[in-house]
Order: sequence, then structure tokens, then C-alpha cells
Amino acid sequence: MEKIKRLINELVALVFILDSRSYFKFLGAIFTSLPSMLRKRNLSDAHQKMWGHQCVFNVYGQKMILDGYWLGYAAEVYARKVYFALPGFEIRDGMNVVDAGPAGGEFAILAAKLGARVVAIEAARDSFEALRANVEQNGVADKISALWGLVGERSGILSDPLQLLEFNAQFHNEKNPPVLKMREVLANAKMDRVDFLKMDIEGSEYDVLERDNEWLGRVDRIAMEIEQNYGSIPGMLKMLKDKGFKVWLVNNSQKVVPVITTSSGYLFAIRSSVIPVDK
Repeated sequence: MEKIKRLINELVALVFILDSRSYFKFLGAIFTSLPSMLRKRNLSDAHQKMWGHQCVFNVYGQKMILDGYWLGYAAEVYARKVYFALPGFEIRDGMNVVDAGPAGGEFAILAAKLGARVVAIEAARDSFEALRANVEQNGVADKISALWGLVGERSGILSDPLQLLEFNAQFHNEKNPPVLKMREVLANAKMDRVDFLKMDIEGSEYDVLERDNEWLGRVDRIAMEIEQNYGSIPGMLKMLKDKGFKVWLVNNSQKVVPVITTSSGYLFAIRSSVIPVDK
């Protein structure tokens, strides 16, 4: 029931941000995919019918053009606003933003169009190439530095060498992505301060944030998807609080909750010195 409610809310939100031609094409794709949707309990077949169709999104007064292949990702970022669920987590002109796990660049491109300088780190080679193409298509190549690499190699899905090999084979890569350290990424980008760190890296967030994390003192906001199976969420909360952050957990319906009860959810953290947030 919760999934159905999220789908309905997402479709309602898309009315206001997706161009009408794409919206009605998507509705048609959903209608013709109903049997498989009910069987699989997801929109994967409907999304697949959008591949190759150019979708235009208008969010926060900015226009983004993305292939329908990225519609599901874009709906998550633009319609559900999973990384903007709490006050104080807005992108403003002049911000420094790091996007770890940008996929096709949905968040990174929006941040750049809102005036941020962005470093985007992607481990999947096919997504990295799509990211670069989408950045060029949307005219923000001067605002986004795209890096192919893996951060947090000691936790998460890609910490297992066999899974990493399978991951790369799935995307026809000839070699694994280079391992990057966040402190080195920030040093190379000459980012003395990170105003907004967004993360979606399939469990690697534990290694990134909990090991060699002295660079966290330069971060003001964190909004990330957090996985249950690769580390301790209570341990992550404690570490961030000890580092001077206010912290919240948010479920997949963008509601603040005391604990994450599903396989994944979202974690938001902001420094008390940046902006007082009461929620």
C-alpha cells in the first residue's frame, strides 16, 4: 500500500515538472505495463518503454533535458525530492557540491543550474559516460567536474572483488574504476568547503564517512541514501553527531522517522552552525 501511495504522489508531482508529451507517454507506458507491474511490483517495464524519448523537466525554475532511460532516477530527485526532504537542504548559487553516485547526473545537473560548483563521482563506466553526455547536453560542463572512480571501497555492494568484477562485466568495462579518496578529491578540486554532500553509493557510504574522515570537518550538509546491510545506522548517527552535525533519518515516503525499517532509507545531517533546523 505504501508503494502505491508513493507512486500516486510521484505521478501527481510529475504533472507539474515533466513536459506534457512525456507525461502522457509515461501514463500510456504504465497502462500497457499493468500486468507486469502488478507481478513485479515496480515500474521497470513502464520505464523501459520511455528509453530513447527525450524528457524535459522544470524544477525550481530550471530546465533539464534527459533521456527517458533516466526517468525513474529523475522522478526520485525531482518529483519525490528525496535529497531536499528537509528545510535547510536547498541548493543555492555559489555552493560547493559533491555528488557521490550521480548516475545520469539528475542531481548534479540541477545543482549546477542553480549556480553550484559540482564534483560528481561515478563508479559505473556506462553511467559515467551518460553523465558526461547529459552534462554537455544541458550546458553545464563548466560547472561540473565528472570523475570515474570508486569511493568507499571497503563497504557496500562493490567492496567484494567478485561483485565488482561482475558489476563491470555487466557494463562491458575492461577494467575496474580507480579507487578515490574523498580527501584527495576535495584537494584536487580545490574545495576548502563542501556546502552540500549528496551520496547514493550502495553501502559504500559507511567506508567513506567512517574511515579517514577528517575531511568531514569541511562539510556543512549531507543528504544520502543509507543501506541497512553494510554497516550500523545507529553507529553512523553517533559518529555524525560527535562530528557536530544535527541528524535525521527519513523513510522512503520522505517522513522523518526514529529508525529505518526497510532495507534502505535516507539520512540528513547539517551543522548547527550553518542553520538552525527544528524538525
